[in-house]
Amino acid sequence: MKIPFRKHIEGFLMAFAVILVGIMVYCFVWGMIYISQNLDAVFESKPIGVATVSFNLSGAASLNLRGLAPQ
Repeated sequence: MKIPFRKHIEGFLMAFAVILVGIMVYCFVWGMIYISQNLDAVFESKPIGVATVSFNLSGAASLNLRGLAPQ
């Protein structure tokens, strides 16, 4: 008795190929839709935050840095 896979191997291979092609087409369509929906984010200009730099003179004066310099 032959198993059904060996008896109809061409049909199984064709069905497997059709399923793989379907998966590839689905992934391609999903990727194109995903890219087209998120492509506008690439061209949006985002405001640049201005960073202010300040120096704490009273805190710097109270530092004890003796002994840190190489001798």
